[in-house]
Amino acid sequence: MIAFVISTLALAVPPQECVGSSSAPALDHVIVVARDLDAASAGFRSSGFVLKQGRLHPNNLLNRHIKFRDGSSIELMTVQGAPGDAMARDYADLAAAGEGGVYVALEVDGLDAPTSAATDFGLETRESRSGPWRFLSFPTTSPAAAIFFSAGSASVQDPDSLLDHVPAVEGLAEAWLEGGPELVAYLEALGARRCGRVRAPDGRTGERIGLSRGQLVIVPPAGRRPRVLGVVLRTRDAGATASTPHLSFWVRYRS
Repeated sequence: MIAFVISTLALAVPPQECVGSSSAPALDHVIVVARDLDAASAGFRSSGFVLKQGRLHPNNLLNRHIKFRDGSSIELMTVQGAPGDAMARDYADLAAAGEGGVYVALEVDGLDAPTSAATDFGLETRESRSGPWRFLSFPTTSPAAAIFFSAGSASVQDPDSLLDHVPAVEGLAEAWLEGGPELVAYLEALGARRCGRVRAPDGRTGERIGLSRGQLVIVPPAGRRPRVLGVVLRTRDAGATASTPHLSFWVRYRS
């Protein structure tokens, strides 16, 4: 079960905000995999989040969303029944290996630039499609396995009732994930900006990367398929407390 414990520890605000070029990818959403979606949802609700009901996809993926006002989000994902395709089998394998953060989705205008740059850096890619969206992802053994790119759009206007979390959250400020040095250089080639070194809650030293919206902190993998460690949420509440690190996924706040 993915649980959250609220503490009174304040998260230190990083020095100067570091932003990549306007053409750099944007931080869009983070995907958290769960074996028991109801239990995972209950953990987020108990921490003050409002969840949007998802749907059962033809491949038996079932999701729920935590939507934020700037358009970013956290997506909870599980497999209900037998996996119906390669994507569902991937999520089933990830859930079997341990619940927690598995992907950071980066929004781009198109997939041509990320695909071309991946070739330059010797990164193998996989393309897929779902409705109006096109995706570019990487094999599980890749130093970029914990990210994928998303291009496309759909007009969805969520009511305020789905955006009123406690504390009030504007959106994703940072996502902390595992990845190899090739990932840092790859994102830099796409217009991201290196912002300096930073220490993760577990003691690993990573690199903060500024995107066109939001930031990433990339730390060395811990001898497994790269994972997403946690997120920092931007809030309007200067007195918001931070949740303590969880074994598989943590959430913190900054104003």
